[in-house]
Amino acid sequence: ALTTGALTAGSQREAETAHAREQRSNALYGMARDLSGAIAVEQVIEITRRFLREAVGADCLLLLPDAEENLQSFPADSPFRAEIHLAHMAMQQQAPVECALISSGGYALSYFSLRAPTRTRGVLAVAPLQGDLNLIREQRALIETAASLVAIALERLHYVEAAQRAEISASAERLRASLFSALSHDLRTPLTALRGTAETLALTC
Repeated sequence: ALTTGALTAGSQREAETAHAREQRSNALYGMARDLSGAIAVEQVIEITRRFLREAVGADCLLLLPDAEENLQSFPADSPFRAEIHLAHMAMQQQAPVECALISSGGYALSYFSLRAPTRTRGVLAVAPLQGDLNLIREQRALIETAASLVAIALERLHYVEAAQRAEISASAERLRASLFSALSHDLRTPLTALRGTAETLALTC
């Protein structure tokens, strides 16, 4: 009976572990699917926050560099405030950076670097809703995987925006060339007529 009980308990634990693993995989798959359809940073932020609330029991904000490479917090109405110097530390090192002390806003934070294939796209600051950083430590692998998905999504949006800017620039250049050609033609026609008239007058005189 003891042996059977132990085997049964072990089987139940393995089944629970497998179920939890399956749930995490499904959650990550859903997040990756949603991020692949995101067309704006705001959508990436909302998808990330929804995933962390449902899968980890945490909230987050993204710290993204602006044109001058200064980190800006998104969303702007986040209930907690990140420490920029800790975010920079997370960008410079491989491991997450924790702030175990309660920061202004009432949250403990962990900072995860958003490392994309070409460069680091910012920092994901994660705050457990219950204020217990042990929850984040236990789910570190899951959060790091989510951070990788977010980084790839942000990099995709960056290159889409760059391609759009290049297309707009090329279209503007084509329009400028067309306008210049049209103006040149419109100016050339009366100038030719004036030249012909001047030559006729010269011959008459």
